[in-house]
Amino acid sequence: MYAHETAGPSDKQLPVLKVRRRWFAAIFWIVFGVGLLLQYFTPPIKTARDAFVISPISDEHATHPAEIVARARKVQLLSAIFTVTGALGLGFYYRVDLVNLARPRYR
Repeated sequence: MYAHETAGPSDKQLPVLKVRRRWFAAIFWIVFGVGLLLQYFTPPIKTARDAFVISPISDEHATHPAEIVARARKVQLLSAIFTVTGALGLGFYYRVDLVNLARPRYR
């Protein structure tokens, strides 16, 4: 090894904190996306005249309307939890950039 060479990390290697921060951003985006996908792919329950309209199900098991509505409410709640958690996480992660954008610049 020559005197001008160093045994430390290369210039191309990212610091550990920067890599962790990127993982946090990716996790927050994934959680936010899961919430939106749950909302998008869940079949809606139709209402008419202030009552639920539930189509007949042709399977062998008898499903009560209350179970269908309860399941839809659970999925809506999960979707809301994922979406809000992801949005709050992204807001916290990008807080410095968001504050800088919102702050007026005086020259």
